[in-house]
Amino acid sequence: MRVIKRLLFILPVLLLAINCKKTTPGDNNNTPPLPAEPNSINVTIKLPAGNVTDLTKTKMFSLTESFDVSADGKSTIKYNKGKIEMVHVFNEADEVIAAGFVSDNATEINMKTTAEVMLYNGLGVTFMLDTVRDQFFTGVRSFEGFNDFVTELEKLSVE
Repeated sequence: MRVIKRLLFILPVLLLAINCKKTTPGDNNNTPPLPAEPNSINVTIKLPAGNVTDLTKTKMFSLTESFDVSADGKSTIKYNKGKIEMVHVFNEADEVIAAGFVSDNATEINMKTTAEVMLYNGLGVTFMLDTVRDQFFTGVRSFEGFNDFVTELEKLSVE
């Protein structure tokens, strides 16, 4: 019995030692290249008329970094060229007041883009196939009730 216990202990250790190979740095040619440095893009926040938020006290958050916003709602943020990045705008109390998807062709954040982000997260599109995501981006603004949803968001952002 004692011999069996020792074998049960020694066997996994021996198998582990046999399977481990000594490698030196640079031996692994399968290492993916480091991602390129993110690009910068000018983004504008447009809040509904009647919203009294002081934009100079807000921050845009993109790619794990925050960026200052000017009084006219402009900011230069980092993004990955050719990709779609989710950007959030925080007020001075660190509350999200707007959001949007920024890309080479989309550089404005407003209540319409905020509604898109809310639907994207609420529907779980981030966990779906790329084809579903692509269909979401091309058709979200034609969803039944989308414009009514945006109108309600605009009303809420003014209160």
